[in-house]
Amino acid sequence: MIPRSISMDTHLRSQESLSSTILSSDTPAQISTTVNSINTFLRRRLPPNQSRHFFSISFPALILKLFAFDSPSHPSAWIDITDTQLSNLLFDLLSPDGSLFGAIAAVDSISLVRYAFPVERLPEWMRYVLMHSDGKHHSVLSDLCLLFTSRVREDNQFEVNVFEYYMLWFAYYPICKGGGHVKAAVTKRSGKSSGRSRLENWASSLPGLSTGRKPEGVDKGCGLYMRLLYAYLQSFIPLGYDNICQPYCSSLLHYSVSCGDGSVVLRAEFLVNVFVQFWMINNDFSPLPLTLCQSFGVNFPMRTVLSDAPPFPGLGPGLNLFLNYINSGLISSRDRNESRLNFQASYPYDVGLVNLLMQRPLYRFVLRTFLFCPMGTTSMSNVSQVFDMWMSYLEPWKINDDCFVEFEQSLTETKSGESGDVHKKDGKQSNDIQSSTYSSAWQGYVLSNYLFYTSLAVHFLVFSHKFLHGNVEVVLQMVLKMMNILMSSTELVDILMKVDTAYHSKSSRTSSVTFNSYKFIPSIREQLTDWEDCLCETDADGSYLREKWNSDLKFFNDGENGAHNLLQLLIIRAESEIQAMTGDDATKNLQILESLGTQVNNLFGASKQRNPSSPSPSKSTFSDHEVFSTPKHPGFSKRTWADVKYTGDWMRRPVSDSEVAWLVKCLIRLSDFLNESLDLNKDENHEDLVPGPSYIEVPPNESNDTHGINDVIHMFLVFVGSLLALFAQVILNFTRKRGWRINLRVLAAKKVILALVVFVLVSALKKNLF
Repeated sequence: MIPRSISMDTHLRSQESLSSTILSSDTPAQISTTVNSINTFLRRRLPPNQSRHFFSISFPALILKLFAFDSPSHPSAWIDITDTQLSNLLFDLLSPDGSLFGAIAAVDSISLVRYAFPVERLPEWMRYVLMHSDGKHHSVLSDLCLLFTSRVREDNQFEVNVFEYYMLWFAYYPICKGGGHVKAAVTKRSGKSSGRSRLENWASSLPGLSTGRKPEGVDKGCGLYMRLLYAYLQSFIPLGYDNICQPYCSSLLHYSVSCGDGSVVLRAEFLVNVFVQFWMINNDFSPLPLTLCQSFGVNFPMRTVLSDAPPFPGLGPGLNLFLNYINSGLISSRDRNESRLNFQASYPYDVGLVNLLMQRPLYRFVLRTFLFCPMGTTSMSNVSQVFDMWMSYLEPWKINDDCFVEFEQSLTETKSGESGDVHKKDGKQSNDIQSSTYSSAWQGYVLSNYLFYTSLAVHFLVFSHKFLHGNVEVVLQMVLKMMNILMSSTELVDILMKVDTAYHSKSSRTSSVTFNSYKFIPSIREQLTDWEDCLCETDADGSYLREKWNSDLKFFNDGENGAHNLLQLLIIRAESEIQAMTGDDATKNLQILESLGTQVNNLFGASKQRNPSSPSPSKSTFSDHEVFSTPKHPGFSKRTWADVKYTGDWMRRPVSDSEVAWLVKCLIRLSDFLNESLDLNKDENHEDLVPGPSYIEVPPNESNDTHGINDVIHMFLVFVGSLLALFAQVILNFTRKRGWRINLRVLAAKKVILALVVFVLVSALKKNLF
């Protein structure tokens, strides 16, 4: 009989050897041999206590090579491998049905191994809380975030089991590739981050998530990371169990018996929260709902710690797959296999609780992408990915088996080598059952996500104005796609307009509003305040957002910040950009512009017909049929640039490449001070506020004699000063009546500064040489 100590030493030495082999495997041949060795070891079905050394020594090394964390000498991660055969071999090891997860389940069943996940790799807001809580908020951490439940030790270490440890690294991988590994800890920033590094990080692409064309002879599927993500969603988040993620419920006593195995519920709950926290929230400076913080009396100064940075790039494809999979559970007619339950929504809005959990983080994720996109970026790939994800979220009724056929085929080819035609056929049958257009069954979904269809659309139009000059075709295509989705159904437009009418209605009941939409108004008001908390732009960056921007719905508003005027101005600006193009590009963009004008005219023309009581448009609003009949250059016909009022204020338009940003900000503030001092901000109709001529009565006992030349000079100077004051008053009245104001921003143009520098240099040279 072999002594136990000798057996343990043998296992220890074998795992140390396996760990060294894993760390030294870099070439495809070495990786293939190492993966086969790991599979061979794990398929022995050893008792859990004999697998302890593997998870203590070899498993961390495997994670390090899989994702290439902290490995500058070997930046290539195993999960980025594009070789088809090797990719399938790795998928066989890492799939939920593979040998690795079988061993993980056996070890976690008896809580044999625990890991301390590095705090510096957690989402930034969680990192800050754990580093600065000092035990003060430990009692409420589990109520603030479910990931904290039973995982935070007294020394602020984040302790997890093997399954959770792997999934945390799996979710962190795209964050690391997107530039999230640059900072090891949250520190207070003295100013804005470097524009160059921020732009380079944002313009990067992820090999594992790339949607571009791959070289021939390599894996032409959907990528190993995306294949694994879909497999994990299928196995660990079963559709139909929509109450898997109930807020503030971390005990099995909170779940009904119909949920089945409690471990399945808790595992799905954990995975959903991991993706939400790592991918959607992460570096958001307002990570928690305002009502939640007020309920527990906590206030974390995140805004002073986390900067106004956009989300990490490259998360669009993974988030899109995650959201489509979650929303596919809302379709009651979808029953892809016998183990899935048909979804019957118990929530009053007919929206799953998982969807409710994701609403605020997702809204802020998309909005932060649009607001904080670095100026001057030449690549729109990251914004396009987020935009496509948002558009897919607006149309959950179009989710069917065709959305996942690529991943289903990949799973089928890996397991049996078949082409997966069965899934295509099933997808076609699903399309026959499920309507791909909006219907009244989705009314609750639209009402619960109302801001995604209206307020977020207005924010995107603001983004379109800022980046129109960079890539006209891409911006116009995205705007047209958004308008096509909003105009895809008359029922959808009716619901959006009725809610807007009820929102702005002064009476609690209006006869013109037949739709019972008032019960949704309080939640929409709360969402406006909460979801857009602290999200605004500075005046120098183009202040479309005012102090009370998030207190009102702007989409159907006829004012300057409404979608109608924003779209009109976008079309006029796009016309001028297209005039500089030639050939097929100009023709193509003109066709897009004409289609966009038609959709805008149809939407807001119908809005005015259905809402006859809506306020009349401002003077800056153009005639619908005149503006959108045929695209014209602003300089021709009756429309000129002088007729256009830039949204909010032309002086506060976005900073262009031809201006100096910091000087723009200073000159805007100086212009505001002068306009305020001279009362040029008054309304042009308030003429009664202008004081009339004043009369001075001379007392009768006042002497009329003059006393020499001094009085004569004094009288002359007073006369000249009075003339100048009168002349200045006439000019001020003239400018007030016409709404003119002082605008010193023109001095911030690089051409003006360059001319001034040249003039100074020439003057200095003349003085020194001549």
